[in-house]
Amino acid sequence: MPATGAKNGLKLADMMGKPYDDPDWELLLDQLTPEEMSQLVQIGGFSTVALDSVGKKATMDSDGTGGLNDWYAGVYGTPYPTEVLIAQTWNKDLAYEVGGSIGQEYADCHIYGWYGPAMNTHRTAFNGRNFEYYSEDGVLAGYIASAEINAAGEKGVYAYIKHFVANDQEINRCTAQQIYLTEQTLREIYMKPFEICVKNYDYDTFSAIAGKISRHNFFLPFSVQSPGPSRARRLSNREMV
Repeated sequence: MPATGAKNGLKLADMMGKPYDDPDWELLLDQLTPEEMSQLVQIGGFSTVALDSVGKKATMDSDGTGGLNDWYAGVYGTPYPTEVLIAQTWNKDLAYEVGGSIGQEYADCHIYGWYGPAMNTHRTAFNGRNFEYYSEDGVLAGYIASAEINAAGEKGVYAYIKHFVANDQEINRCTAQQIYLTEQTLREIYMKPFEICVKNYDYDTFSAIAGKISRHNFFLPFSVQSPGPSRARRLSNREMV
């Protein structure tokens, strides 16, 4: 049986910057109680619960691929152009400015989890969510989304990139997705924007601002830990591939 409720004296903030295979992660998880683990899973919509055993504060998350649009809490921000339009510019610097503006509005409302951007690949003109996806080109979508995500990160806002993956139907999309494609197609096209965002995420910048955002809430992107120095940097438009 796994250990629970251990008294190992670790806090989630202590793990900032540690590699994903550091043994302290196991010790930290051993401190969680069954009740905390249950609440973390069950109460995960538009928020995350506090976990006293590891010093994790409660957080607020919000939806809105084109800006702050929190119908749950009744908080709304600037409605930015759709992701399709932003991708049509082929301009990563512009996308960076949009991401920074979105991140600032989230931070001003003390909401630090962003349910966005959305980056599935346009597969058919009849997909009901094409308006919130960038492109039929996974590479273009990846670099535009990466610019937005890193800019929002500088404001202390962490992105939930979505809807992973091949979300190509709207009818019964939460119950019975019927999507047909080969493994190679999935890897080279549909998963490509997600891969680019994870590989180019500015983990160093996020670590540097953690002290600022921890006044309101604390988050560590432990699900996609960087194995080494940050690979992220702002690329000029001519470096688009």
